[in-house]
Amino acid sequence: MTKLEMNQDEIKNAVNVIQEFIHLILNGIEIVRDDRGICAVCIVNHETKEVIRELELKELIAVVDNCNALMNLTQRSK
Repeated sequence: MTKLEMNQDEIKNAVNVIQEFIHLILNGIEIVRDDRGICAVCIVNHETKEVIRELELKELIAVVDNCNALMNLTQRSK
């Protein structure tokens, strides 16, 4: 197994990116129901509850696939 060479700033940046992603997943993706009762999966501003954008079905599937890939990486044995 080879290890990538990274300096301390690159490591901190990588960890920050992962933390921002996790924060988005935990706080920013919600199922929103409109006045007609139609549900959509949206990215929402956690503080204001403003809908930033709606995820299309193909985007939602891509997010799920990437989350599954991330979970698989974190659950690998050493």
